[in-house]
Amino acid sequence: RILDTIRELELVDNTYVIYLSDNGRWFKKGDRGGSALPLRGAKTSTWEGGLRVPCIMWAPGRIPAGAVCSEIAATIDVLPTLAKLGGGQ
Repeated sequence: RILDTIRELELVDNTYVIYLSDNGRWFKKGDRGGSALPLRGAKTSTWEGGLRVPCIMWAPGRIPAGAVCSEIAATIDVLPTLAKLGGGQ
């Protein structure tokens, strides 16, 4: 629905849609805290399952469909990246 609305409002050329989560699954919630399988760890841990999170970006004409980036990044990178894309320093 969000992407349809962006298209309907003709905002595709000026919009980045970014979907991501914060660090890992909830360790304290046990089985109800989600899963990081096959990775080990959860929030507050330094294991990969506590640090790795999904990130999906959509920006037709700027991010190729199906592209995969294997570089290390963090949510701390999002603000300066978007500021630069918007012409900021």
